[in-house]
Amino acid sequence: MAKKSSTRSGRQKSQDDSVAPESVTAETVGGSGDMGGDTVVLGDDTLGEDAVAAEPEASDRVTIEPGDTTAAEADVEDPAQDPAQTEIVDGETVEEAPEDTRAEEPAPVPAPTPAPIIEKRGPGFGALLLGGVVAAALGYGAAYFGLVGSNDTSATDTALAEATASIEAQQSTIAALQAEVAALASVEPPVIPEVDLSGVEGAIAGVANDVAGVGTTIEALTGRIVALEERPIFTGEVSADTAAMTEAVQALEARMAAEQAAAAEAVAQAAAAQAEAAAEAQAAAEAAEAAIAEAEAQAAAEAAAAQTEAALSRVRAAMAAGGPFADALAELPGEAPAALAAAAETGVPTLEDLAAAFPGAARAALPIALRETAGDSATDRAAAFLLGQIGGRSVEPREGTDPDAVLSRAEAAVAAGDLDTALSEIAALPEGAQAMLDDWVDQVETRVAADAALAELSATLEN
Repeated sequence: MAKKSSTRSGRQKSQDDSVAPESVTAETVGGSGDMGGDTVVLGDDTLGEDAVAAEPEASDRVTIEPGDTTAAEADVEDPAQDPAQTEIVDGETVEEAPEDTRAEEPAPVPAPTPAPIIEKRGPGFGALLLGGVVAAALGYGAAYFGLVGSNDTSATDTALAEATASIEAQQSTIAALQAEVAALASVEPPVIPEVDLSGVEGAIAGVANDVAGVGTTIEALTGRIVALEERPIFTGEVSADTAAMTEAVQALEARMAAEQAAAAEAVAQAAAAQAEAAAEAQAAAEAAEAAIAEAEAQAAAEAAAAQTEAALSRVRAAMAAGGPFADALAELPGEAPAALAAAAETGVPTLEDLAAAFPGAARAALPIALRETAGDSATDRAAAFLLGQIGGRSVEPREGTDPDAVLSRAEAAVAAGDLDTALSEIAALPEGAQAMLDDWVDQVETRVAADAALAELSATLEN
């Protein structure tokens, strides 16, 4: 009995200390994650005579990759089927050997069983691919059955942006037109001639009122656009929101078309009014310019005539006074006659000077004239000599051909200012007597020539 007890004791010790790794049946140890986790498969720790004698080897470790658990699970024995023969030691499942296993001698102590190697791996490529396909299918199905609403508002935003830009352009155009209309309204018609622009001003005022009405309408439309932009675009029902948005855009387009037509009409009216006002203003300006030019020409002519008349008056006054008249002559247009130019620096003899100088010249010429006109008889010659010595002559004009009668008529003509008649009378005297009057005659001829040139020049300038 003592031997049997010893044998049993040795066998029990062998069962406690020996585990054959190569006989371990595949069993899943550890947890699994979301997509497979870390799986470690261990074998059955079944003890037997063959297992005790066998040496453990590293090739007995079995690792099952994610996705290969199907084959491994097929070989796993359910430990619950034989609870009497299994024992869990340090997290490992060990099956005991049958009771009838005998060992005549103590079994050799096997080497320590190496710890199972646990390899941690992430989700496999197949699991990730499967998850992506499922997510794509779910998204496609949701989009196909209308579960996800479309938020694409690019078309609506584009329409609203175009409408806003069009309104701003129209506002700029209307502002420019209003400025032009205001500028036209501020234009005053020329004074010469006076043009009645009341009708044009009334038309411009009407156009301004129309433009103001268009501006008010555009402001109201801008408020509606702002309200439309602030309104929620979608209510959750795609078809209803799309229809509402389409209707709003169509209404906006119709309103914009109407406003554009009204603005175009206002622009046309303003352009017509502007053209009419410009034509009338141009005609008035041309008429005014013509009138101004004519008035200026007339004024210039009158001024020139007045200046010429003033210069002529100064020349006449200078000639009457016997003074120089070069400055006054220079103010006259055109070239001055030679007779006036020759006497301009020194002046011409006055009628008073000529009348005062004539008696002395006549007394000197009378004896010579009497002697040359006396008869051949001694009596005639003696009488002529005595008259010449006395120096008496007639102071009143009288008829006759004798030298005294001629000189009396010549003196009367000088006193009357008729120098031409005086010269013609002197021309009837004998040459000897005329020689005594040469200096006086030269002065008279200078005066006569100057008077004739001035009269001719005055007639030319006045015409």
